Amino acid sequence: VLAHIHFSSSTEFWKQSLCLLAARISSVPVIFHLHGAHFEESYRAKPWPVKKLIASVLSRANCLIALSEHWRVFLHEVVPKTRVEVLPNPIDARRFSVADEWVDRLGNQVIAILGSLGQRKGQADAIRAMQSVLAHFSGAQLVLAGREED
Repeated sequence: VLAHIHFSSSTEFWKQSLCLLAARISSVPVIFHLHGAHFEESYRAKPWPVKKLIASVLSRANCLIALSEHWRVFLHEVVPKTRVEVLPNPIDARRFSVADEWVDRLGNQVIAILGSLGQRKGQADAIRAMQSVLAHFSGAQLVLAGREED
């Protein structure tokens, strides 16, 4: 038995924390999976005692899952002794069709990242990874599209 609990910011964090604590009291290992877009700013705005309580809850997970390297660094800052792994959101490529004009214009070695643009979404990781990608696929291109985060 394993509990894989998703959490985000504010009230959702506290509700899911109760699930985490109940699982740990029952000796069930817990993976606590962060999806909170504003979790970091919410955490940083909290007073010191609340930050300590949040860290105490996070430290009870056997493993924390972050969606990008940015989130891994943040979580490691909050709970340095807790295991943190990066597991990006998956994309089912079969759900998307590539328009022929884009293939004609860009070729077939395109990495597209669509959505909010900002540090927490991991585009900086993709940009850094392009050096390695280009070493294997010299014609590869990275396309970022979306709105800048608030």
